[in-house]
Amino acid sequence: MTVLEHIKNLSHSLTPKQREELAKYLAKPNGKSVQKKPVSLRGSWKGKFPDDVDVIALIREIRDEWKEEIELYK
Repeated sequence: MTVLEHIKNLSHSLTPKQREELAKYLAKPNGKSVQKKPVSLRGSWKGKFPDDVDVIALIREIRDEWKEEIELYK
């Protein structure tokens, strides 16, 4: 029996609250909290693209390319 299988078997004897605590503990990388504050996309992408980029035109171009790819698989 592997360690993981042993832990899974032991987890069946835990209460729901204990299982929740165990899940939170296991979800933390290196014991650190995984909760982070949301980052504003506007702020994180600021300065990465020229101000005069036509976003609508770029989205249309991507959509048209996807449509062509989808048509190839029909």
